[in-house]
Amino acid sequence: MDVGANAGLYTLFVRACAADAGIGLRAIAVDADPEMRARLAFNAAASGATDDILVLPYAAAGEDGPLRFAVNVASRGLSHVDPAGGLTVEGRTILSMLTEAGVTRLDAMKIDIEGHEFPALEVFLRDAPRALRPRLVICETSHE
Repeated sequence: MDVGANAGLYTLFVRACAADAGIGLRAIAVDADPEMRARLAFNAAASGATDDILVLPYAAAGEDGPLRFAVNVASRGLSHVDPAGGLTVEGRTILSMLTEAGVTRLDAMKIDIEGHEFPALEVFLRDAPRALRPRLVICETSHE
C-alpha cells in the first residue's frame, strides 16, 4: 500500500522489483490530489500496471469524512491535509480503504502524507486486525 502515492513512482518501482523476483504484486496507491491521481493513473496505464494497482482517491485520516486539503501547485508532493486548504477531499482511515479494496493481508506500506502520517497510523494500528498490520512500514517524517 502506498499512502500519498503522488505520481506512483514508488509503487511502480516496487512492482518492477517484485516482477524481477518472480513475485506477484497487488498494490493500492492512494492520493487525494486529483492532478496527482490522474498522473498516477496515466503512469500505471503506460506501464501496463492497471491490473496490479488499485488507485484510490482519498486522504488518509483518523476518521472517515470530508477534509480540507491544500494543494501546493509549485511542488504537488507537498500538498497536504489543512483546515485552511482550498479543496475538499474525502478522508478515509487506512483500515477503511483496505476494507473497501477487499484486502485481508498487508505485507508492506509506504506512507508520505506531509505531516499527517502519525494520526492516520495511530488509528490504523489501534483498529486493524493483526493480519492487516504490515511487516514493513516506510514512513516519511521530514516536513516543512
